Amino acid sequence: MLLVFYFCELFGVHFIIISLILSLFFEITQVTGLYFIYSYPYRVFDVDDLIMNTLGGIIGYCLMGFIDNFLPTRDKIDEESLKAGEKVSGLRRITVFCLDLFLYLVIALNVYIAISKKYSLISIFIIYYLFIPILLKGQTIAEKFLNVKTLYDKHKIIKDVLRIIWLYFYYLIFPFEVMNISNRLVVKLDMQTHESILFYIIVIFVIFVYLIVNIIHLMTKHKTYYDNLFKIKYISTINKGE
Repeated sequence: MLLVFYFCELFGVHFIIISLILSLFFEITQVTGLYFIYSYPYRVFDVDDLIMNTLGGIIGYCLMGFIDNFLPTRDKIDEESLKAGEKVSGLRRITVFCLDLFLYLVIALNVYIAISKKYSLISIFIIYYLFIPILLKGQTIAEKFLNVKTLYDKHKIIKDVLRIIWLYFYYLIFPFEVMNISNRLVVKLDMQTHESILFYIIVIFVIFVYLIVNIIHLMTKHKTYYDNLFKIKYISTINKGE
């Protein structure tokens, strides 16, 4: 059914042949034991399966001939996707931030484990967020992958580094420091178990609300107050071929 939708220029006989070849591939895979990786086959070559799977492909082709009348065309879907992709949504910005953070942590922690040097985390931070964007013409790896680019009015490199540091402080370091201060208060005030549990619940709830409010604001307004602070804007590079 998906083949009919995406390759509407093909004829019915093409889909029959494709269904037959696909089913034959499965059966040969089974009877050869994953192409002789295993000493003996774990399944048999079943002609009935070959016939029924091919018949299933034919039925799917026939059904799609009817259902296709109620679906938007592939060109229309592509056109709407391109229009949506030209706008940098809040979700896209959040995805860029999280993907960059994930890639940075994976690289930095592996380097730190390998050489056990404290400065390695800072070094990888500078390489990932400063030198790699220079090589990628002003984009981080996640921005390149998700077709997003950050534009500044001036002092791009300085503002870019300051913005990244601010984001980590605002969304990561600050919540963790709040928890750290909470731990110290629990110890200093010598709270009872039930008091400390209630206190932690309140603190976690406040942090959760803090993050959710920021995320909702970004999702609805597509910008945050610190965009004005750093005088930046996000653009899509989808139809620029970047």
